Amino acid sequence: SFTQQLAEARSEPGPAPAQEAVVVPAVVTESAAVPEVKLGGLVNFSLPKGSVALTFDDGPSKYTREIVDILEKHKVGGTFFFVGTQVRKFPEYVKYADDHGFSIGNHSMTHADFEDLTSDKRQLEIARTNQLLEAVTSEPVVLFRPPYGATDDALSQLVEKNGMKIVLWNKDSEDWKASSSQTIMNYTRHTELSGSILLLHESKQTVQALPQLIEYLQKQKLQFPNLR
Repeated sequence: SFTQQLAEARSEPGPAPAQEAVVVPAVVTESAAVPEVKLGGLVNFSLPKGSVALTFDDGPSKYTREIVDILEKHKVGGTFFFVGTQVRKFPEYVKYADDHGFSIGNHSMTHADFEDLTSDKRQLEIARTNQLLEAVTSEPVVLFRPPYGATDDALSQLVEKNGMKIVLWNKDSEDWKASSSQTIMNYTRHTELSGSILLLHESKQTVQALPQLIEYLQKQKLQFPNLR
């Protein structure tokens, strides 16, 4: 089953080269400098201790701008995994995230389960989304997050052929089904998030929880890098 595969994927290092993600200082721009993590592996689940990556799936949406503003206000990084059909609807929100220096990744064209797709359809899902994103950002897209975290060796090879890296996660807030921002905060308080790639989604509950979540983790002296 997919659940079982995902559990196995999370416990296995995957077909990644034995390279660690490296935190590098950000290039100082007009906005406050935010650290960046250069992901070393082909498949990435985690970060070095002392860092937490806030990653946001399924946008762009009506919440993208608010999320960007909260991240910027708190001077922290964030990585957005955008779906192609949503990029078509809200290209201005992609531009907003990009203009404010946040990392943008590919989350497929239609949020299809890649387990059910042929190799050609997988390539199309990746390539079409890259075209849409690159038309807005004028930069190559190097990060890919498969919908539902569904990955296999063939997908890893395809992503590598496209000059990209897979970004999964090792901590899941389950914010998409949270009844309130408090549910997300309860998860944050009871989870060790140092060294994590945290899965979040663009939702009302997440927007409400985000300032409190960041402030709570900042008290632990964690860094919040952009992923590259």
